[in-house]
Amino acid sequence: QVQHAKQLNEWWPYRYRTSQQYFESAIKYFGAFGLFDKTSGELVACVFQNDHDAVGHLYTVSERCNRGYGCTLAKA
Repeated sequence: QVQHAKQLNEWWPYRYRTSQQYFESAIKYFGAFGLFDKTSGELVACVFQNDHDAVGHLYTVSERCNRGYGCTLAKA
């Protein structure tokens, strides 16, 4: 959802002045999937399309890596 764009922007090491707006529009217009912790509701991994219908970004928080979340999202 668009409200997660702020979190995505904070995770992204290449952020720039308007990158949060980029994430917001990509989520709104091209679609996205996220995986959330059942207990806390925290977003732990996400993927979304870019304007070329390709995977725009696929990210998993470092504490949750190597659990197959990225593979699951890539197949979604």
